[in-house]
Amino acid sequence: MSEKSWNTGDTPLEILLEEEARRQYNSIDLDKLAEIAARVRKNGEKCTPLPTLTRIGGSNIIVFLAFEDEENTRWTARFPVRGMITFDNDLLSDVIESMVATMRYVAERTCIPVPNVHYWNSTSDNELGRPFVLMDTAKGVSLYDLEQVGINMDESIQKLSGFIDEWAMYVAELASLPFPQIGSLFRNPDGSCRVGKWCTAANLHYLHFLQKSDKFRGPFRSVADFLIKTSELKIQGRKANTEINPYSYDDFLQDKLIETLIPYYLEPDVVNGPFVLSHVDFDLQNILVDQKNGFKITGVVDWDLAAIVPLQSHLRVPDLLICDQWTSSRRETKAIAGWQLELAKRYRPLYKQCLRRHLLAKFFNQYLLDVLDEDGYLWSRLLWLISENSDEDGAELEVLWKYVYGPDVSWQEVVKNMATATWGSVMAERLALPLPEDLEAEAGGEERPASSRPLTEDTLMSPRPVTKDFGWKTRSANKLRWGWWHTKQLVLFRMGNGDRVPILMDHRGEVEVQEKGKIRTISPKKLKRGGSEIQIGKLLTSNLKGRVE
Repeated sequence: MSEKSWNTGDTPLEILLEEEARRQYNSIDLDKLAEIAARVRKNGEKCTPLPTLTRIGGSNIIVFLAFEDEENTRWTARFPVRGMITFDNDLLSDVIESMVATMRYVAERTCIPVPNVHYWNSTSDNELGRPFVLMDTAKGVSLYDLEQVGINMDESIQKLSGFIDEWAMYVAELASLPFPQIGSLFRNPDGSCRVGKWCTAANLHYLHFLQKSDKFRGPFRSVADFLIKTSELKIQGRKANTEINPYSYDDFLQDKLIETLIPYYLEPDVVNGPFVLSHVDFDLQNILVDQKNGFKITGVVDWDLAAIVPLQSHLRVPDLLICDQWTSSRRETKAIAGWQLELAKRYRPLYKQCLRRHLLAKFFNQYLLDVLDEDGYLWSRLLWLISENSDEDGAELEVLWKYVYGPDVSWQEVVKNMATATWGSVMAERLALPLPEDLEAEAGGEERPASSRPLTEDTLMSPRPVTKDFGWKTRSANKLRWGWWHTKQLVLFRMGNGDRVPILMDHRGEVEVQEKGKIRTISPKKLKRGGSEIQIGKLLTSNLKGRVE
């Protein structure tokens, strides 16, 4: 993927990773690689490696191969950099198997130009002693490549309307490939495909510190389940990674605060599907074009971490087409050029229009498109905060926070208050996170609570409940009270007009909604355990009108 928060620039760590990638490249037997490619092609033509064209990236080493035939055939050998994508051989094998299955699936069911895969070995048990994939070399160049060879991009962007429409069409094609779960695509021995455990940049990174812990990889049948599991993975992974930037008490509180934003951005109508196949990083750097043929798209590359994702994650404006609305720190980190800002401003409306037209042709719901289009970028930033390291200056969280709470409530102040609350200190103790010195001193002379769950609903606002020995009836009642309190605090849904409404649920399963100073009570007829939030959300969306305070 193009964006990994644990690699943000020319840091000493990244320099070391690049040196390691070059060391691994030097260990590849290029002559043996050429022999394997010639053997796979089976036509007796000599194959020659082209080392001067080799590309060494953060995650992959790309070696180009030339065949001596009339067509001047070119292949690409793709070697994942060991230790960058993941340190685990089994996970690395999953990444390769999923990538190949996805590329073949897309090639079979869409008109997206995907390189043809000729051969692959996802283990180190081969002649080269490392995993690799042989595929056709995709034709064309990216817009970034054009800039680097001196093409005037200010003039070129005026000719990209056809490119934008084709880009939107391919995104719509992927959206028309639904699946029952969130995860990565794998091929069965009989040639059919299945949804398996997810290979994402975040879980491949953090699982190294957790000895795999496959429970975090799904597959998932609910967007809510996926988000909570992903957030838990990040927290546990950051806590276990003590080598760089040790996880602190404040980091933990900020991550938990980010979780509370989930109900505001999660669209209830698509929380249980559909889930669709997505490139995940379908942006300019991975789209190749033919400049001499009207910038027609000739190839889409880098399918390493493509996956089946929530519809809400796939149907959004690509990152670069909204770079003019990024935070200033993010634009600086990504070195956004003037032509890229102009591209975003000029073509974002056209992209939305084209994507809508292609999706409606595939019978997508108009209302759903409006909702997903409205908050697509904010949703992508929420996913980034949940799945990867929180932004150091809090700029991304600030954007999400103000959208929900406005400028009068400061998330920094909320985190500060969380730090002195019983729940926060108990969780810090449970996770063995160091408390700040002032909190340690404050807590020194007090009895510690036995659990982070409140003893009764009345004690929720109490300073610090003391440890007592409660009977099983009291403990059961407290669990029930905590469960409903948790629901009251966190279950929020978007109304049809775009506003959010807090939902209060009592122990009878009834829902109280405060509307214009009055309280309405709604009793869903069918309130199934595990799916109640979704039914409540649909009920309110279809029956309540006007702003709900």
